[in-house]
Amino acid sequence: MGKRTGFIITCEHAGNQVPAEYVHLFAGYEGLLAGHRGWDPGALECARELASRLKAPLLFSTVTRLLVDLNRSPGHPGLYSEATRGLSQEEKARIFALYHRPHWRAVEAQVERFIDAGRCVVHIAVHSFTPVLDGEERRRFPEDAYMGIEIEINQRFPLGGGEDWEEMKRAVVETPPAADG
Repeated sequence: MGKRTGFIITCEHAGNQVPAEYVHLFAGYEGLLAGHRGWDPGALECARELASRLKAPLLFSTVTRLLVDLNRSPGHPGLYSEATRGLSQEEKARIFALYHRPHWRAVEAQVERFIDAGRCVVHIAVHSFTPVLDGEERRRFPEDAYMGIEIEINQRFPLGGGEDWEEMKRAVVETPPAADG
């Protein structure tokens, strides 16, 4: 018998809030904060419903991705936006420690809890994208008939094969029963 699946839902760009001590950095960037560069509209609502359906933990941040992008790894050139890129290394490290690191430590802790309980973990990160980027429309089909969903799989599973890969595939492609968190 295979492992039971534990779902974790995250939403790294759930809002566009700017912490009070950093408001001054965003003077002139109000348009970016309100648009797709500042957050992922609709993502948190979808993540909440998915987490409820799957009875899965939901971890999210409502701090704008323009402060520090939680969907970027340390050292990624897009980790900081034009509003924060010019800060000192010390200040960027402080922002990272206050906002980026706690989110990912919470995600990692939840993954570890599931693994320690003998569960196979499926992490679903919920984001949204803008229909127009750099003047290019990103829609191929009628908006009332199509919604694209991206699934990203760690290549170590298909390349490694085995029971873990088979369990991961089943967890993703089968209609999952309500999981217990």
